[in-house]
Amino acid sequence: EAAVISKMGQRGQIIDCEIDGPLGMDNALSSFAAEVKKVTGPVAGRADLLVVPDIASGNFLGKSAVYFAGGKIAGLILGASAPIVIVSRADSSPSKLASIALASYSLGEQQ
Repeated sequence: EAAVISKMGQRGQIIDCEIDGPLGMDNALSSFAAEVKKVTGPVAGRADLLVVPDIASGNFLGKSAVYFAGGKIAGLILGASAPIVIVSRADSSPSKLASIALASYSLGEQQ
């Protein structure tokens, strides 16, 4: 799926962003790791957004970012007839608001 999304970006089917992948997490987030491993591309070492293959992976990644690194997250599933906001009961209010805002924004982009 990551390769398909990456190809869509190359073809101009997804605009106003740079897309690459699939990439290992270290290569996506660390310019040092990407350089050492000779991984090149428009996103290598500087990803702003990570796309995961399933809800379990997203849950693990999101909670790791929050609890290990103090990260800020928003949860959203795209691809259905409407965006699906997905939050945890333990998420902060700003995280829940960001999830709703992102879903609302994505609705405007679909029209």
